Amino acid sequence: MNIKVAIVQSENLYNHLQQNIVKMELQIKEAANKDAQIVVFPELSACGYIPNQSIWKYAEELGGNLTKWCCDLSKKLEIYIGVGFIEKKIIIFITVTFLREQKVRFAELYEKNFMKKV
Repeated sequence: MNIKVAIVQSENLYNHLQQNIVKMELQIKEAANKDAQIVVFPELSACGYIPNQSIWKYAEELGGNLTKWCCDLSKKLEIYIGVGFIEKKIIIFITVTFLREQKVRFAELYEKNFMKKV
């Protein structure tokens, strides 16, 4: 059995969440059209990365807008999407989630829990 994986490397701008998501969706659809079954993005690709405290405003609950968007798109395209985001909990984590919408389940969840809020 062969699995086709698309690893996306692109410049996503900090503080341009909606613009980045539109760009990511186009990249996901392009990969799916080329028969990719898994599409993986860099850490914090949706919100962009900046190494200071302002990044924390993009933290969201698991199941928030970004993960809902990924789940909906993965269901529509029948693929897995790996995307990193800042998960809002008691402690904030950088979370990478491989999403595949089947009754809203998460295929895999990795929490980078050694990060500290600055």
